[in-house]
Amino acid sequence: MSTTSFPCACPNSGDLDYHRLAQTPGTLVIFMGLGRLEHIADNLILAGRPVDEPVAVISRLSLPDMEIHLGTLATITASAKSARTPALVVIGDVVREPRTRHRTERRQRIEVGSQRPVPAQRRRPM
Repeated sequence: MSTTSFPCACPNSGDLDYHRLAQTPGTLVIFMGLGRLEHIADNLILAGRPVDEPVAVISRLSLPDMEIHLGTLATITASAKSARTPALVVIGDVVREPRTRHRTERRQRIEVGSQRPVPAQRRRPM
């Protein structure tokens, strides 16, 4: 059985409890975390989450110009530099697992370390 936690990094909600989140097993889905992405990633690492834990920033999720920026807690700030709001930050092994991903040709996936969308014919299966 897996667990998923959904904290909100809303600007007026105060800081997240990083120690509790670092000890939470499973997936973290952080709402409104893009503006504080570096702070969130750094504090989760300091609180004990693995540096190489996979992270996805899903930008403009329900819109035709959706983008998925992939990285790890250590690299996601640089990988998601061009991400736009609204965005979800998904942290955990679920980012690696391809089983339920959906993508259309109008949606773009950003490779780790790249700022350009990958053409559909060159995309690796998610």
